[in-house]
Amino acid sequence: MRNFVIAALAIFAFAGFVTSAEARSKARAMTEAGEFAQELKSSGQFEIESGSLALRTSNNDQIKNFAQKMIDDHTAADQKLTETLKQENLPAPQYGMDGEGRDVFNQLTVLQGSDFDRAYVRDQIQAHEKAIELLEAYSKSGDNDALKQLASTLLPTVKEHLQMAEGLGSSATARR
Repeated sequence: MRNFVIAALAIFAFAGFVTSAEARSKARAMTEAGEFAQELKSSGQFEIESGSLALRTSNNDQIKNFAQKMIDDHTAADQKLTETLKQENLPAPQYGMDGEGRDVFNQLTVLQGSDFDRAYVRDQIQAHEKAIELLEAYSKSGDNDALKQLASTLLPTVKEHLQMAEGLGSSATARR
């Protein structure tokens, strides 16, 4: 049974790598305001929902602290996105995660203990790498100046989140 779980996790990790590479090329090509806003909204929703899950599931205080920061910072970023879209008279994106985010989230919901912690940290690293590419691409080539400014403003925080998530990697199995 243990070998099956290890093999399943390896498959999920590989699938996440392939999906992440596909997402990176999608992020590079994204320059349209509506697509950017939808992707940013979806990304933020993943952070908020997976953070809430981590607060309920993890026994690791460092992961719980990180998760709360993700909830707080991504809720604030979502509010900034909403305000910017209103100021620019642009339509609000749909609420919720995209299919990829929902799939990753659903995989997290079945994990417990250190298995959850490791997967959560891995997913946070991948999600923040994807978000950085999205923000960098739009801030350089986007079609709306206010959203380009928002992307530039959010970028340092998301880079900080990535560094924090990478720092959690070694403590993901430690329990407190």
